[in-house]
Amino acid sequence: MLRSFRSRCPKCRAMALTTVWLVSLLHLPGMENNIYLQTGVIMLIGLLAKTAILITEFAAERRAQGLSIRDAAFAACEERLRPILMTVVTMIAGMIPLIIAGGAGANGNRVLALGVTAGMAVGTLALLFVVPVFFIVFQKLHEKFQGQAVTAEAVPVEEAKAKIAEAGETIEEANDIIDDETTTKE
Repeated sequence: MLRSFRSRCPKCRAMALTTVWLVSLLHLPGMENNIYLQTGVIMLIGLLAKTAILITEFAAERRAQGLSIRDAAFAACEERLRPILMTVVTMIAGMIPLIIAGGAGANGNRVLALGVTAGMAVGTLALLFVVPVFFIVFQKLHEKFQGQAVTAEAVPVEEAKAKIAEAGETIEEANDIIDDETTTKE
């Protein structure tokens, strides 16, 4: 998942930005920074990092399929929107009983639940807008300094076999030719 620097940067930048927004947001209503809030922040970092990783990986796959950088980033967000929203709504719905609960330990539960609820709402909105922007920036930088991404052209298996048979070559010879062509393109 974290194969290269360009893959890590959008995720790390988005997570840092989201964490800063979360801490700022939680200090507005005067919530205290205690172990419950810190536990919620750790949980949020994990969930939001998973979201950022999925968006970035989907965008990288779409880019490898030949889409432009911008289209790949937006297509990834579009494809992942429903699962992301399902995760967010489920997490927030799970925190509602902790927010309205009373009794012993209710203050700690409330701090955790409000922190997670606010963090999921703000963090998800931030990730849906920030991760694609960072992906576009870092992918452009990567392609500028490393060269254009190699995209694979899909050829149906039957068509490939027919071309090999026409040429009178064996599969091994065809693989050697393909390897030679791939090496010269890079």
